[in-house]
Amino acid sequence: MSTPRAYKRSPALSNSTWYKGILTSQMAGTADNGGALDLVIAKMRRGTEPPPHVHSREDEFFYILSGEMKVYADGEVFQVTAGECMFLPRGKSHAWLITSDESGTIFKIGRTVRRPIPELSLMRRERLSRKLWRPPL
Repeated sequence: MSTPRAYKRSPALSNSTWYKGILTSQMAGTADNGGALDLVIAKMRRGTEPPPHVHSREDEFFYILSGEMKVYADGEVFQVTAGECMFLPRGKSHAWLITSDESGTIFKIGRTVRRPIPELSLMRRERLSRKLWRPPL
C-alpha cells in the first residue's frame, strides 16, 4: 500500500453512485488514507432509507448536514436534526427514517476493520450494485 498523500475532493460523478435511491459520494476510503477511515456524503429523501441492519465490522458516525430523521438503534429512538450527530456501534441493529420534507444529507464516517470475513462491507456493496440500482424517478 502506498503512503497516503494530501488531497482535495468534491462530490463528482467519478466518486458517486446511486444505492437504492440514495446518492452516495465517497470522499475518503482505504486507498486514500491507508484504511484510517471511510467518509461518505449521502443524500436521501423520504422512502429511500435502508431497512434495519447490523454492521459486524464497523461503527458508524453520522453528522446531519440538512433535514431531520428518526434513528432507531438498539431499541431506542433518537430524533436527529441538522447540526447534530449520531453514533451507531457495530453489532447493534439500526435504521433511520427521514422525517423532514426536505431531503436529508449526512456525512457518514466509519472505519472498516481489516480482517477476512465472508460478508461485504457497505462500501463494497455500493460499488457492486451500481448497475443494479438507478436514481429514483
